[in-house]
Amino acid sequence: MGNETTAIAVTEKAVADFVRGALPNLMNYAVRAYAPDAWAKTAMLCIVDNPELLACMATSAGKASLYHALRYAATTGLSLNPQEGKAALVPIQGKVHYWIEKGGMIDLVMETGAVKLIRANSVRSGDKFRLTETLDGDSYEFSPSPRNRGEIIGFFCAIRLRDGGSLVHWMSREEVEAHRDAYGKGLAKTDSAWRKSFEGMGIKTVIKMALRRIALPKEAERVIGAAEEAEAQEEAIPGSFEQMPGSGAAELERKLEEKQAQMAEAPQAASPSAEASPTAQRDKGELDIF
Repeated sequence: MGNETTAIAVTEKAVADFVRGALPNLMNYAVRAYAPDAWAKTAMLCIVDNPELLACMATSAGKASLYHALRYAATTGLSLNPQEGKAALVPIQGKVHYWIEKGGMIDLVMETGAVKLIRANSVRSGDKFRLTETLDGDSYEFSPSPRNRGEIIGFFCAIRLRDGGSLVHWMSREEVEAHRDAYGKGLAKTDSAWRKSFEGMGIKTVIKMALRRIALPKEAERVIGAAEEAEAQEEAIPGSFEQMPGSGAAELERKLEEKQAQMAEAPQAASPSAEASPTAQRDKGELDIF
Protein backbone atom coordinates (compact mmCIF):
# COMPACT_ATOMS: atom_id res chain seq x y z
CA MET A 1 0.00 0.00 0.00
CA GLY A 2 2.86 2.33 0.87
CA ASN A 3 4.58 1.70 -2.49
CA GLU A 4 1.35 2.36 -4.40
CA THR A 5 0.85 5.69 -2.60
CA THR A 6 4.45 6.70 -3.39
CA ALA A 7 3.97 5.87 -7.09
CA ILE A 8 0.82 8.02 -7.26
CA ALA A 9 2.55 10.91 -5.47
CA VAL A 10 5.53 10.77 -7.86
CA THR A 11 3.20 10.74 -10.88
CA GLU A 12 1.27 13.76 -9.63
CA LYS A 13 4.52 15.59 -8.85
CA ALA A 14 5.81 14.89 -12.37
CA VAL A 15 2.64 16.36 -13.85
CA ALA A 16 2.79 19.39 -11.56
CA ASP A 17 6.45 20.00 -12.37
CA PHE A 18 5.78 19.72 -16.12
CA VAL A 19 2.80 22.10 -16.17
CA ARG A 20 4.28 24.65 -13.75
CA GLY A 21 7.61 24.58 -15.53
CA ALA A 22 5.94 25.29 -18.86
CA LEU A 23 3.49 27.89 -17.50
CA PRO A 24 5.65 31.03 -17.97
CA ASN A 25 6.17 30.24 -21.67
CA LEU A 26 2.57 29.12 -22.16
CA MET A 27 1.35 32.52 -20.97
CA ASN A 28 3.05 34.07 -24.01
CA TYR A 29 0.17 32.65 -26.07
CA ALA A 30 -2.68 34.08 -24.00
CA VAL A 31 -5.06 36.32 -25.97
CA ARG A 32 -7.42 37.08 -23.09
CA ALA A 33 -7.05 37.77 -19.37
CA TYR A 34 -7.47 34.84 -16.99
CA ALA A 35 -5.90 33.44 -13.82
CA PRO A 36 -2.86 31.37 -14.94
CA ASP A 37 -2.48 29.41 -11.69
CA ALA A 38 -6.15 28.40 -11.58
CA TRP A 39 -6.02 27.34 -15.23
CA ALA A 40 -2.83 25.35 -14.63
CA LYS A 41 -4.56 23.46 -11.81
CA THR A 42 -7.36 22.39 -14.17
CA ALA A 43 -4.70 21.14 -16.58
CA MET A 44 -3.01 19.13 -13.82
CA LEU A 45 -6.33 17.67 -12.70
CA CYS A 46 -7.23 16.72 -16.26
CA ILE A 47 -3.90 14.92 -16.81
CA VAL A 48 -3.66 13.18 -13.43
CA ASP A 49 -7.20 11.81 -13.65
CA ASN A 50 -6.67 10.32 -17.12
CA PRO A 51 -4.35 7.27 -17.35
CA GLU A 52 -4.00 7.71 -21.13
CA LEU A 53 -2.77 11.28 -20.71
CA LEU A 54 -0.31 10.12 -18.07
CA ALA A 55 0.95 7.48 -20.50
CA CYS A 56 1.60 10.19 -23.10
CA MET A 57 4.09 11.81 -20.74
CA ALA A 58 6.22 8.66 -20.83
CA THR A 59 7.38 9.22 -24.44
CA SER A 60 9.10 12.14 -26.15
CA ALA A 61 6.42 12.32 -28.84
CA GLY A 62 3.65 12.13 -26.26
CA LYS A 63 5.21 14.83 -24.10
CA ALA A 64 5.72 17.06 -27.16
CA SER A 65 2.07 16.67 -28.15
CA LEU A 66 0.97 17.48 -24.60
CA TYR A 67 3.00 20.69 -24.58
CA HIS A 68 1.70 21.51 -28.07
CA ALA A 69 -1.89 21.05 -26.87
CA LEU A 70 -1.27 23.14 -23.76
CA ARG A 71 0.05 25.99 -25.91
CA TYR A 72 -3.29 26.20 -27.70
CA ALA A 73 -5.21 25.68 -24.48
CA ALA A 74 -3.33 28.63 -23.02
CA THR A 75 -4.53 30.98 -25.77
CA THR A 76 -8.02 31.21 -24.27
CA GLY A 77 -7.44 29.77 -20.79
CA LEU A 78 -10.67 27.77 -20.84
CA SER A 79 -10.93 25.31 -17.97
CA LEU A 80 -9.65 21.83 -18.80
CA ASN A 81 -11.64 20.23 -15.98
CA PRO A 82 -13.68 17.46 -17.69
CA GLN A 83 -16.59 18.14 -15.33
CA GLU A 84 -17.07 21.66 -16.70
CA GLY A 85 -17.31 20.78 -20.40
CA LYS A 86 -15.39 23.86 -21.59
CA ALA A 87 -12.32 22.35 -23.26
CA ALA A 88 -10.45 19.06 -23.17
CA LEU A 89 -7.08 17.40 -23.59
CA VAL A 90 -7.83 14.30 -25.65
CA PRO A 91 -5.33 11.40 -25.89
CA ILE A 92 -5.38 9.63 -29.26
CA GLN A 93 -2.88 6.94 -30.18
CA GLY A 94 -0.21 8.17 -27.79
CA LYS A 95 -0.55 11.88 -28.60
CA VAL A 96 -2.57 14.67 -27.02
CA HIS A 97 -5.02 16.93 -28.85
CA TYR A 98 -6.74 20.07 -27.60
CA TRP A 99 -10.46 20.37 -28.33
CA ILE A 100 -12.72 23.29 -27.44
CA GLU A 101 -16.18 22.10 -26.50
CA LYS A 102 -19.56 23.74 -27.07
CA GLY A 103 -19.67 25.16 -23.53
CA GLY A 104 -16.27 26.80 -23.95
CA MET A 105 -17.19 28.36 -27.27
CA ILE A 106 -20.38 29.81 -25.77
CA ASP A 107 -18.40 31.19 -22.81
CA LEU A 108 -16.04 33.00 -25.18
CA VAL A 109 -19.00 34.48 -27.05
CA MET A 110 -20.79 35.64 -23.90
CA GLU A 111 -17.60 37.25 -22.60
CA THR A 112 -17.54 39.63 -25.58
CA GLY A 113 -20.36 41.66 -24.00
CA ALA A 114 -22.11 41.94 -27.36
CA VAL A 115 -24.33 38.93 -26.71
CA LYS A 116 -27.00 38.53 -24.04
CA LEU A 117 -28.09 34.96 -24.78
CA ILE A 118 -27.04 32.20 -27.16
CA ARG A 119 -28.56 28.83 -28.02
CA ALA A 120 -27.15 26.30 -30.46
CA ASN A 121 -28.12 22.74 -31.28
CA SER A 122 -28.43 20.10 -33.94
CA VAL A 123 -31.74 19.38 -35.67
CA ARG A 124 -32.70 15.83 -36.58
CA SER A 125 -35.19 14.46 -39.08
CA GLY A 126 -37.76 13.70 -36.39
CA ASP A 127 -37.60 17.19 -34.82
CA LYS A 128 -39.71 20.23 -35.63
CA PHE A 129 -37.89 23.44 -36.45
CA ARG A 130 -39.27 26.74 -37.76
CA LEU A 131 -37.23 29.85 -38.54
CA THR A 132 -38.75 33.24 -39.35
CA GLU A 133 -36.70 36.24 -40.45
CA THR A 134 -38.11 39.78 -40.22
CA LEU A 135 -36.75 43.32 -40.27
CA ASP A 136 -37.25 43.39 -36.50
CA GLY A 137 -35.10 40.31 -35.95
CA ASP A 138 -35.26 36.55 -36.26
CA SER A 139 -37.32 34.06 -34.28
CA TYR A 140 -37.46 30.29 -34.19
CA GLU A 141 -39.35 27.36 -32.73
CA PHE A 142 -37.55 24.13 -31.95
CA SER A 143 -39.26 20.99 -30.67
CA PRO A 144 -36.95 17.97 -30.38
CA SER A 145 -38.71 14.67 -30.87
CA PRO A 146 -39.02 12.87 -27.50
CA ARG A 147 -37.72 9.66 -29.12
CA ASN A 148 -36.48 8.32 -32.43
CA ARG A 149 -35.15 11.73 -33.41
CA GLY A 150 -33.51 10.36 -36.54
CA GLU A 151 -30.34 11.51 -38.30
CA ILE A 152 -28.87 15.01 -38.17
CA ILE A 153 -30.18 17.24 -40.97
CA GLY A 154 -28.86 20.60 -39.83
CA PHE A 155 -27.72 22.97 -37.11
CA PHE A 156 -28.87 26.32 -35.76
CA CYS A 157 -27.50 29.09 -33.56
CA ALA A 158 -29.82 31.68 -32.02
CA ILE A 159 -28.34 34.87 -30.59
CA ARG A 160 -30.00 37.61 -28.53
CA LEU A 161 -27.90 40.76 -28.75
CA ARG A 162 -27.36 43.25 -25.94
CA ASP A 163 -29.17 45.93 -27.93
CA GLY A 164 -32.30 43.77 -28.07
CA GLY A 165 -31.86 42.51 -31.61
CA SER A 166 -31.80 38.83 -32.50
CA LEU A 167 -30.62 36.54 -35.25
CA VAL A 168 -30.91 32.85 -35.98
CA HIS A 169 -28.36 31.21 -38.25
CA TRP A 170 -29.26 27.91 -39.92
CA MET A 171 -26.90 25.52 -41.72
CA SER A 172 -27.99 22.32 -43.39
CA ARG A 173 -25.93 19.18 -42.86
CA GLU A 174 -24.64 19.55 -46.41
CA GLU A 175 -23.48 23.12 -45.74
CA VAL A 176 -21.65 22.05 -42.59
CA GLU A 177 -20.00 19.18 -44.44
CA ALA A 178 -18.92 21.55 -47.23
CA HIS A 179 -17.41 23.91 -44.62
CA ARG A 180 -15.66 20.96 -42.97
CA ASP A 181 -14.20 19.79 -46.29
CA ALA A 182 -13.00 23.30 -47.13
CA TYR A 183 -11.48 24.30 -43.79
CA GLY A 184 -11.22 21.18 -41.60
CA LYS A 185 -7.83 19.80 -40.64
CA GLY A 186 -6.72 16.22 -40.25
CA LEU A 187 -9.84 14.89 -41.99
CA ALA A 188 -7.97 11.88 -43.36
CA LYS A 189 -7.39 10.63 -39.84
CA THR A 190 -9.93 8.15 -38.54
CA ASP A 191 -9.68 9.75 -35.10
CA SER A 192 -10.03 13.40 -36.17
CA ALA A 193 -12.41 15.64 -34.22
CA TRP A 194 -14.88 15.68 -37.10
CA ARG A 195 -15.00 11.89 -37.24
CA LYS A 196 -15.23 11.40 -33.50
CA SER A 197 -17.81 14.13 -32.85
CA PHE A 198 -19.52 15.38 -36.01
CA GLU A 199 -22.42 16.77 -33.98
CA GLY A 200 -20.20 18.74 -31.61
CA MET A 201 -18.08 20.14 -34.43
CA GLY A 202 -21.21 21.02 -36.40
CA ILE A 203 -22.62 22.99 -33.47
CA LYS A 204 -19.35 24.89 -33.05
CA THR A 205 -19.31 25.62 -36.79
CA VAL A 206 -22.81 27.13 -36.84
CA ILE A 207 -21.92 29.25 -33.77
CA LYS A 208 -18.84 30.63 -35.51
CA MET A 209 -20.75 31.34 -38.73
CA ALA A 210 -23.48 33.12 -36.76
CA LEU A 211 -20.86 35.31 -35.09
CA ARG A 212 -19.71 36.53 -38.49
CA ARG A 213 -23.12 38.16 -38.89
CA ILE A 214 -22.67 40.45 -35.86
CA ALA A 215 -20.14 43.12 -34.94
CA LEU A 216 -17.74 41.95 -32.25
CA PRO A 217 -14.99 43.93 -30.50
CA LYS A 218 -11.56 43.39 -32.06
CA GLU A 219 -10.25 41.65 -28.96
CA ALA A 220 -13.23 39.27 -29.07
CA GLU A 221 -12.47 38.45 -32.69
CA ARG A 222 -8.89 37.57 -31.70
CA VAL A 223 -10.13 35.21 -28.97
CA ILE A 224 -12.57 33.45 -31.31
CA GLY A 225 -9.84 33.29 -33.95
CA ALA A 226 -7.48 31.69 -31.45
CA ALA A 227 -10.12 29.07 -30.72
CA GLU A 228 -10.41 28.31 -34.43
CA GLU A 229 -6.63 28.10 -34.77
CA ALA A 230 -6.56 25.59 -31.91
CA GLU A 231 -8.87 23.29 -33.84
CA ALA A 232 -6.62 23.56 -36.89
CA GLN A 233 -3.54 22.22 -35.07
CA GLU A 234 -4.39 18.51 -35.28
CA GLU A 235 -2.14 17.77 -38.23
CA ALA A 236 0.84 19.75 -36.90
CA ILE A 237 1.78 17.85 -33.75
CA PRO A 238 5.60 17.56 -33.49
CA GLY A 239 7.24 14.15 -33.52
CA SER A 240 9.35 14.74 -30.44
CA PHE A 241 9.73 17.19 -27.58
CA GLU A 242 12.97 18.46 -29.08
CA GLN A 243 11.13 19.56 -32.25
CA MET A 244 8.86 22.01 -30.42
CA PRO A 245 8.87 25.42 -32.14
CA GLY A 246 9.51 28.44 -29.94
CA SER A 247 7.06 30.94 -31.45
CA GLY A 248 4.62 32.83 -29.26
CA ALA A 249 1.75 35.26 -29.50
CA ALA A 250 3.25 37.10 -32.49
CA GLU A 251 3.25 33.91 -34.56
CA LEU A 252 -0.32 33.16 -33.51
CA GLU A 253 -1.36 36.70 -34.49
CA ARG A 254 0.21 36.21 -37.93
CA LYS A 255 -1.69 32.98 -38.44
CA LEU A 256 -4.97 34.60 -37.42
CA GLU A 257 -4.44 37.47 -39.87
CA GLU A 258 -3.68 35.02 -42.69
CA LYS A 259 -6.75 32.97 -41.89
CA GLN A 260 -9.04 36.02 -41.79
CA ALA A 261 -7.69 37.14 -45.17
CA GLN A 262 -8.31 33.71 -46.68
CA MET A 263 -11.86 33.59 -45.34
CA ALA A 264 -12.58 37.09 -46.69
CA GLU A 265 -11.38 36.13 -50.17
CA ALA A 266 -13.08 32.71 -50.27
CA PRO A 267 -16.08 32.66 -52.68
CA GLN A 268 -19.43 31.52 -51.30
CA ALA A 269 -20.19 28.30 -53.16
CA ALA A 270 -23.83 27.75 -54.10
CA SER A 271 -25.58 24.54 -53.17
CA PRO A 272 -26.26 22.21 -56.16
CA SER A 273 -29.95 22.22 -55.25
CA ALA A 274 -30.18 25.80 -54.05
CA GLU A 275 -33.79 26.35 -55.10
CA ALA A 276 -35.01 23.44 -53.01
CA SER A 277 -32.56 23.79 -50.16
CA PRO A 278 -33.50 24.93 -46.63
CA THR A 279 -31.10 27.85 -47.10
CA ALA A 280 -33.03 29.10 -50.14
CA GLN A 281 -36.26 28.92 -48.14
CA ARG A 282 -34.55 30.74 -45.28
CA ASP A 283 -33.57 33.59 -47.60
CA LYS A 284 -37.24 34.04 -48.51
CA GLY A 285 -38.09 34.67 -44.87
CA GLU A 286 -39.29 31.37 -43.44
CA LEU A 287 -37.93 27.88 -42.96
CA ASP A 288 -39.88 24.87 -41.75
CA ILE A 289 -38.33 21.48 -41.07
CA PHE A 290 -40.41 18.50 -40.07
